Amino acid sequence: MLQKHGYVVSKAADGTEARDQVAASLPELVILDLILPKVSGFQLLAEWRGDSRTADLPVFVLTSKDLSREERNISGLMQEHFSVSKNGGRMR
Repeated sequence: MLQKHGYVVSKAADGTEARDQVAASLPELVILDLILPKVSGFQLLAEWRGDSRTADLPVFVLTSKDLSREERNISGLMQEHFSVSKNGGRMR
């Protein structure tokens, strides 16, 4: 979908690949699942937030994981949190 609108899209099969891709060419935005093989999205977020080069990297978290309050608050993970139900309705 993003490619149709002129964006260059890279995909990573696991957290290690995602880490390497972000290190190689700092993207304008990362769409991140928290549940990844090898290195979790939580770990990647912590690493990126702790590195001055990637501290301000916009990260859109898109996951099917039901996040606990603690998980949502990790390193200011969520600026805004919403859920989408199976019928498409939004809940805050």
